[in-house]
Amino acid sequence: MQNHSTNLNSHTKSHTMNLLDTRFNLDASRSARHRLGWKCRLAVIAVALAAFGSRSAQADTMSYSIDIASSLALMQAPNSASTKLQVSEQSGLVDRVASNSPVIEITNTSTTSDITDVQLMLNDPESVIEALKVLSPDGTPTGPFANNVFGGPATEIDISLPTPLAPGQSLLWAMELAPVNGYTDTGWTPGYQNILFPGNNPIPGTNASIQVTYSDPTTGDPTPISQVLPDLAAFDPAVTVDPTTNCSSTGTPTTLFTLGVPPNPTPTVPEPGSIVLMVLGCLPLAVRAWRKRRQAANASTEAVS
Repeated sequence: MQNHSTNLNSHTKSHTMNLLDTRFNLDASRSARHRLGWKCRLAVIAVALAAFGSRSAQADTMSYSIDIASSLALMQAPNSASTKLQVSEQSGLVDRVASNSPVIEITNTSTTSDITDVQLMLNDPESVIEALKVLSPDGTPTGPFANNVFGGPATEIDISLPTPLAPGQSLLWAMELAPVNGYTDTGWTPGYQNILFPGNNPIPGTNASIQVTYSDPTTGDPTPISQVLPDLAAFDPAVTVDPTTNCSSTGTPTTLFTLGVPPNPTPTVPEPGSIVLMVLGCLPLAVRAWRKRRQAANASTEAVS
C-alpha cells in the first residue's frame, strides 16, 4: 500500500513537473513572440522615421551656381583655343569697356525646384546699373527684354521669368555698370571686380547681393533665398586668359569666375503618409504604457485591500 502511495505521489509530481515545463515552454514561446512583435513594431517606427527624414532632406535642394566674366565668348566656350586667342588679343580699350559690362549666368542646380525670379542689388554707393539685356545661351536676346535694352540707372534689377528655370537650365544676362555721378567722377573705380566686390574700392561698400526665388515643386509657393556674394577670392577662377604683349596694352587678364552656392535648408512640413506611419508605429508603445499603468493601479488596490 505504501509503495502504491509512493508511486502515486511520484506520478503526481511527474505530471506536475510536465505541466510546469509545458507552461514554461508556452510562456517562453509567448515571450519570444512578444519580443518579435516589438521588434517588428520598432522596425515600422524606424521605417517611418527614415521616410520622414528622407522627405525632409529632399526639400534641401534649392541651390544654384553663378558664373561671371567680362567676355561673352569666353563664357560660351571656355575651352576653345580660338576664343582664348581672340580674348588675349583684345585692345586695351575693349578690355576697359568689357570690364564695366560683365556677363552673368545663373544655373539652377536644384533637383526639384524651379527658379522663377532673380534679383541683383548693388551695394557699392558709387556705382549704378545703366543697362541690362537678358541673353539666351547662344547670345541672342530672349525673355522679357528680348526687343530692347532695359535702361537705368538703378541699383537693383529684377528678372522675373515668364517660364520658370527648371533644374539644369541657365539664365544669362549682360549689364552695364557706371558711376553714380557720371563718368566725370574721378573718384570712381571702374571694373565689375571693384563694383560687385568693392572691398578694395577707395570708398568701399558691401559686396553685391543676389536673391533667387524658387517655386515649391508640390505647392508652387515662392521661396526667396538671399545672400551677399562672398569676396571674389571665394570664386573658382575656372579659366584665365592673359593678354598678349602685341595687341593688348592693359596687362589685365580676362577671367571666368564661377561659384557654386550650396543648398539652403528650408522649413518642411511632413507629408500625411509619414505622419500616419509614425502614428501607427508609436501606437503599440502607447498601449503598452497604458497597460503597465493599469496593472500598477490594480496591484496597488489589491495591496490596500
